[in-house]
Amino acid sequence: MPRRRRTPLLAALALTAVALATSGCLGLPDPDPQPRPTLATSRPSPTASPAKDELVAALGRLVAGPYRYHVQSNLPEPTSGTVDATGAYDHDAKLIDESVTLAGGRSDGFVHRLVVDHDLYTRTRESDKWIHLDLTRARAPEMHAPNLDDPTGLASFITTIAEATRTGPHSFKGRFDPHSSKPFMPIGYPGVVAFMIDTVPFTAETDDQGNVTSIHMELEIKDKPKLDMTTTFSDHGKPLGLSRPARNKTSEAAGLYYK
Repeated sequence: MPRRRRTPLLAALALTAVALATSGCLGLPDPDPQPRPTLATSRPSPTASPAKDELVAALGRLVAGPYRYHVQSNLPEPTSGTVDATGAYDHDAKLIDESVTLAGGRSDGFVHRLVVDHDLYTRTRESDKWIHLDLTRARAPEMHAPNLDDPTGLASFITTIAEATRTGPHSFKGRFDPHSSKPFMPIGYPGVVAFMIDTVPFTAETDDQGNVTSIHMELEIKDKPKLDMTTTFSDHGKPLGLSRPARNKTSEAAGLYYK
């Protein structure tokens, strides 16, 4: 029997606001106006298959080493608009580089964030200096910096894959379960929280070496435009060449950001 397609009951957004990197201020995200609702539903059991195992292994290799990414997605209400983000991540070296542009919505702007070990450097397009924040001493560091263990959401996405099949020599299609204690969509700028009653389709592409080069997701929302999310990956396993900004290009964050 064909799979019964179900639409989300709700899609919420918990995206970190664009930070302000002027005069030593980092800017705080808007707090949630109310607790997020929970939804008790039955979830499908993950389906084992050779294609799924192959894709999960390829994604595991990607997330284990350095890589660069580019995500393009529209965003649900109340933020709306679009996000275009590029970045790079090396888990073992504790390096994160992300440039995010939000446009056409309530939080338009640009921010560039660089994390080297536990030091966060932030700047906007209007600033010629980076603002430095020591995350080991910061008050609520999670409000300013990406998730140091999974800033792109890719590691979380891997654990949600329910099924996958091959559609060509370098292509897969599958379904994943969007329920998660932490947001991971869109991959590369995680923040969309979806309350679903079914799994969601995705497609993935690989290169001749079996490296995952793109992931595309579409999430349907009742009476709203669907979320169309595409993330591409490059420079698999290559050193990122990231370093701290020069001292003369850096200012310290205001004392109020520390404990």
